Amino acid sequence: MTIKFQNFRYTRKQANSRLNNMNLPKIKSLTNFDNHSNALELLYNIYHEIQEIIDQKGYNISNLKEFYPNDDCLLGENQSNDTDSVIYLRLRTPEDPKVFLSFEEILETFLHEICHCEVGPHNDAFHNLLDHLTEWYEQTIMTPVISGLNLREIAASKQAERLTAFGTAFGTNSAL
Repeated sequence: MTIKFQNFRYTRKQANSRLNNMNLPKIKSLTNFDNHSNALELLYNIYHEIQEIIDQKGYNISNLKEFYPNDDCLLGENQSNDTDSVIYLRLRTPEDPKVFLSFEEILETFLHEICHCEVGPHNDAFHNLLDHLTEWYEQTIMTPVISGLNLREIAASKQAERLTAFGTAFGTNSAL
């Protein structure tokens, strides 16, 4: 199954040329999946979408990698040290690795993971930072493209649609 991402603003080549090469992390998808080139393009677009935030905050992300963890609930992971961060993102649904999560779900996870560059535990400071970065994204990056929409609402809606479709396909709504 080949999936075309028609909503992307840039191809991988365009996104790469637009990214600030000094801050460009190594970006890798899982090559053991048939559609790994689509996953790579998705990672480039996800990074480009919030590169302005990453640059403004001064976060040093050395690697952005796709992962497909056994834990169905795990959407991302940030392995940070004093100098840089390696961020892993789940791009594919736990139900079917041929199906990608929505762009908004992955983007929300990426924002969550970059917050760990500054605050480790999920405490009030972390959630305040996540709220701040999400607002910043919605007002400075997302608003010119899609006005009146909220990233968290879009991501939650896309997830609900996916889970409903998954439950319907198998004759049950137990996925909800």
